[in-house]
Parts: sequence; C-alpha cells; structure tokens
Amino acid sequence: MLLLIALGIGSVLYANDELKLLTDSLRRVIDEKHVFVKEKEDRINRIKCMLKSPGLTLEGEYRINLRLYNEYKKFHIDSAIHYVDRNIEISRQLNRPYFTNQSSLHLSLLYSMCGRFREAEIILKSIKTSELPRDLLINYYQTYSSFWGHYSISVANNLYGCLLYTSDAADDLLCVDLCGRTYIQKKKKRCHLYTSHAANTKGLY
Repeated sequence: MLLLIALGIGSVLYANDELKLLTDSLRRVIDEKHVFVKEKEDRINRIKCMLKSPGLTLEGEYRINLRLYNEYKKFHIDSAIHYVDRNIEISRQLNRPYFTNQSSLHLSLLYSMCGRFREAEIILKSIKTSELPRDLLINYYQTYSSFWGHYSISVANNLYGCLLYTSDAADDLLCVDLCGRTYIQKKKKRCHLYTSHAANTKGLY
C-alpha cells in the first residue's frame, strides 16, 4: 500500500514537472515571437531577392514563387495567394499541366484555410484526377481532406447560427458582407456562409 501511495505521489509530481516545463517553454516561445517573425521575414526577403536575378526564366520564377508560397502559407495567406496566382499564370504560359494542377491545389488549400470554401471546392472539382500523376493525386486527396477539415471547424465555430455554404446553394439569394465574410441569405431566413476574406488587407508581397 505504501509503495502504491509513493508511486502515485511520484507520478503526480512528475506530471506537474512536465506541465511546468511545457508551460515555461510555451511562455518563452511567446516572449520570443518577434525573434521568430524577424527570422522568417529575413528568410523571405532573401528568397525575394532571387526574383531579381538577371536572366531568370519563367520556370525559375515558378520555383522561387513556390518557395515563397511555402513560407507565406501559415504566415500571411494573402501573400501566399499572390504568388500562387502568379504561378498559375506562369504554368499556362509554359503550357505545363503539372505546374497548373500543382498551383491549383495550392490555391484551393489556401482558400480553405481562409474560409473561401466555395472557390476551394470549385477548384478541386475542376481538376481531372485521372490525369494526375501519383504525387499530385496524393496531394489532391490531402487537399480535399483539409478542405473538409477547415469546413467542419468553421461549422462548429459559426457564432451566428447560420448554415455554411453547400454546393447545392439555391439561386435567388441575398448577399451581405459583414466583417470580411460574405453571407448569402435565402428568403426563408436561412443563411449560408459563402466565403471569408479579410477586407482591405495589405499584402506583404
């Protein structure tokens, strides 16, 4: 019995120590946030400088934009969208279906992340999976999974008690823009959250 009590107390003390270490580590990360942001901005600026390289080809620009997309994806979505849009233009100029599909999947993911679900789904449905190579096919299903993940979180966090956008949204809808979110309201007082995009944002590109 005494052994069990001692083990129980030891486990509690160990758990408390682990929690304290985790809390202290989290606090340090928060306190040093400006350091991490500065490091990321410096890294992004170094990559941007590569876009000014003389003799840069379109394919070279595409690959640099791809790096900027990855840097901005969880840092500043509007800037990530900017570079993905540019890559879609480049892929069409080069007539490279692989690049077009790759960039389209990136754009769909970004739209899902910022709540633009209708646009994200339209992009996914426009991609012909039968024409995708294995790596992009895997990426396609991962992106679709992320789409539903972000969508379900938005449904759970919907503070207005409205129904979110579905692909069967009916015509004859009334749109109103509130705080960067566009709501589509049917005449029967049912709402569909159609898209979310920060208004008047200043991109970092």
